[in-house]
Amino acid sequence: MNQLFLFLLFLSLTTLPQSSINQHFLLFNDGNSQLQTDEVIKVVQDNTGTYWFAEGADLGNDAIYSYKNGVWVRYDASNSPLVNVNIYDMIVTPDDRIVLATNAGLLIKNGQNWSVINTSNSNLPGNMITKVEIDKSGRFWLGVLNTGIAVGSGNPFTIFDQFNNGFPGIGDINFLAVDDSNNVFAGVDYYGLYYYDKTRWKVIIPGGTIPSDMVHVTGGMLDNRNTLWVAINKNGNKGTVASVNEGVVTYYDSTVTGKSFRSMYFSVVTDNYDNTYIGTDKGLLFRINDQWNWFDTSSVPGLPANGFWRGSVDDKNNIIYSLRDMSISSGYRGVVFYNKDSVVVTSLKGAQNPGNNGFNV
Repeated sequence: MNQLFLFLLFLSLTTLPQSSINQHFLLFNDGNSQLQTDEVIKVVQDNTGTYWFAEGADLGNDAIYSYKNGVWVRYDASNSPLVNVNIYDMIVTPDDRIVLATNAGLLIKNGQNWSVINTSNSNLPGNMITKVEIDKSGRFWLGVLNTGIAVGSGNPFTIFDQFNNGFPGIGDINFLAVDDSNNVFAGVDYYGLYYYDKTRWKVIIPGGTIPSDMVHVTGGMLDNRNTLWVAINKNGNKGTVASVNEGVVTYYDSTVTGKSFRSMYFSVVTDNYDNTYIGTDKGLLFRINDQWNWFDTSSVPGLPANGFWRGSVDDKNNIIYSLRDMSISSGYRGVVFYNKDSVVVTSLKGAQNPGNNGFNV
């Protein structure tokens, strides 16, 4: 039944009148898969082709799922250290460790083994880790709520805050990104975009606390040419896109994108061909071959929400976004896979549970 539902859904979407980019979509939610909730905050893919789905709004009962070739495995309090845990971010490392930023510190899944890094075994200034990234040297960069950034591969960490080589607003980290030269970008609320050149932090896009000066850099991702693309919100929900290349900032406002309405901009995805996608609360804005386009529920019947919140890309060039109805706090609507050519994702049948002894700490 699940396969039939998904096939009919996919067929209905792909046989609608086609736009100039031949849109294809595939939905994952608690009604057509083994996901137990629509509250998915992020999806990543490891080097084996396995997808990892992270729940992130279950008030201490969050879980992660692996999915490959129709087989789902759920990791929660019954078979992992995910006990009374809220998940805020997730990455996969080059050696296929699954790393979770949580309210209990940094949780790392390495095969069947789990480890935890928090204030009990390190000099981390707090356990509320909201963002995680890994650099070319294998060091973790962590956003620590209301404190700053911690960097290291374990204990001890180097701490950047307003007293230690920090910058204003360092407690409100929205994203971290590492370029090919191992320099680090940090997008923050109010104070804009900052850059660490291995020596000190520099401001790239300035902001401030006066309403007219506020610049919230909410999402960012580097493309294959080492250009950083960022989503920006200014006072009054004025969403703007910018690119940063060798310190030069280029803005793409409504006069360029053709979208002049007020919208909150969230995360940014750059695909395998350097096209750019910006999730907003009103739909998905994207740039393909220098042409800006848009879709939302009015142009894609069957799309359950307009809020494209957290995004990623897989090895098949599928653009993956968690969906939300931003008008209500419980408005999670699962995950959508989008591909301008054709979505390629294996079937949703089957499930597996490793049992209570499926992990080691």
